[in-house]
Amino acid sequence: MEELVLNSIFNWIETDWKHLPFLYRPYGVWVCLHAPIVDVELKKFLTPVKDVWFLDNKGLHRHDINEFVRFCVVHFEQPWCLKSTKEPISVLSRPNKIGIAEFAQYSSNQYKKVLLGESWGGLTILRISSNYDVDIEKILEI
Repeated sequence: MEELVLNSIFNWIETDWKHLPFLYRPYGVWVCLHAPIVDVELKKFLTPVKDVWFLDNKGLHRHDINEFVRFCVVHFEQPWCLKSTKEPISVLSRPNKIGIAEFAQYSSNQYKKVLLGESWGGLTILRISSNYDVDIEKILEI
């Protein structure tokens, strides 16, 4: 993905995060770049994570993908837990302690679209960009 596009997406994520009311703002945000999405109608992140960063008050810093994988295993998969319902996911309480922002380019790319999803404070925001203008379409789920 082009550096200009990456920086634009990072700016959107950071701006959204900083503009959350304090009660809903997580301590930090995992920012994940996924492999390109094949189906232009698909609005989910099913492709592998290719790169990760962590955003907090100190800025945005690249991290090893294994750190994000470890975060997901510990908080979501919980392989040690023998309960059928697993333990409550504490980082996703309201407000979220750690947010997650994910994005991927559509592989056809003839329309230069990017899918951007942000999850924090009990809210999930899904955007589909057009020509890399990230604010064209905004879908809000509560």
